[in-house]
Amino acid sequence: MANGYYVDLAWYGMAGVMEGGSYYMKGEEKMYIREGDGTVTIADNAGTLTITGNNLSILNLEALISSGGATWSVLETPGSLNITDATQL
Repeated sequence: MANGYYVDLAWYGMAGVMEGGSYYMKGEEKMYIREGDGTVTIADNAGTLTITGNNLSILNLEALISSGGATWSVLETPGSLNITDATQL
C-alpha cells in the first residue's frame, strides 16, 4: 500500500490530473487513504477475498482542491471499508 494522492497539474502550469496510490470507492467518490493509525486486512479464502479497513485517514480532497494543492490534510472522521466475497472478474 502507498499513500493515496491527487494532484491537479494545473497547480504547476500543466494540463491533466495525476492520482493513484491506495484508495477505495465510496459510491462514485475515491477515498484516498493517507498515513495514520488505520489498518487494512485482506483475507484470502481460496481466491475469494474479504477486505476490511478501520480508522483510515482519508485525504480531504475538498480542502486540497480549494487550496490549490497547498493543504494536504485528512478528513476529521476516519474512513472504513468492508468488502466481502470479492473475486476476479
